[in-house]
Amino acid sequence: MMEIQHLKLQYLDDIVKLAEQSSEYLVPNTRMIYYLACTIFSKYSFVAMKEIVPVGYLFSMPNIDEQFVWLHQIAVDPAERRNGIGSRLIEKFEESISLESRFDAVRCAIKPNNALSKALFSKHGYHSLALDAYINMEIFEKRL
Repeated sequence: MMEIQHLKLQYLDDIVKLAEQSSEYLVPNTRMIYYLACTIFSKYSFVAMKEIVPVGYLFSMPNIDEQFVWLHQIAVDPAERRNGIGSRLIEKFEESISLESRFDAVRCAIKPNNALSKALFSKHGYHSLALDAYINMEIFEKRL
């Protein structure tokens, strides 16, 4: 049985492991980012649990002026992909932020060659804004 809940500090090691398995662990100090996701930004971040094991996560945070929310990362255990976990995480996240009328949009950055993520976000109504050459990521947005 799958359950989606807010990230908690107790899942930090599991989240780091999932990030490493899914090629989302980008820089050496990324563990601090996951710490923030499990503490300060847990209101906007979720974990997918299968039984008692985390099998995916979504980390997001409001941008500095809080006009929109950055969906910073989504990752699913490679063995659990294509089972709807990513979609369930996005749906739970969108349901949560829809309760707050202060946000106009959700944005995320996707690697240009990540066709699976592009398809997932397109399926959920996100569209490409532009390629950010500085970070070599394509910026997607969904207006709320």
